[in-house]
Amino acid sequence: MVIKNSNDSLVVNKEILNLRFKKFEAWQVDHDFDKLMYSLILKHRNIEYKEKYYHNGEDPKANNKLMFIINYVTYNFSPIKLTKLRGVIHNYIWEYNDYYFQKIYDTNTIIRIYNKDDLKLLLEI
Repeated sequence: MVIKNSNDSLVVNKEILNLRFKKFEAWQVDHDFDKLMYSLILKHRNIEYKEKYYHNGEDPKANNKLMFIINYVTYNFSPIKLTKLRGVIHNYIWEYNDYYFQKIYDTNTIIRIYNKDDLKLLLEI
């Protein structure tokens, strides 16, 4: 079976993807997930990161690390209903660690990451 990510740019065999997910779970035992998320959020908020996409006439996209985490969460956990973050547009929300991951489907897919404790929007890409 073949799985595509939301950008349809990466096609991965399901067994390979599951092995990568298991490695990521093992990595989390000895590493700080919050530190990883913090660095990814800072990188994606950086104006220079966004400008390289705007310069080419594109909207900023999640890099490979962030896309992997989003895929991990969306493939391994069920969406939840969270009335505080509901939207008018078709969307799904997943909870993982201290974060909510929201995918909003419109003409483009919008990904939002919220802090679970105070629902502060940390990143929209």
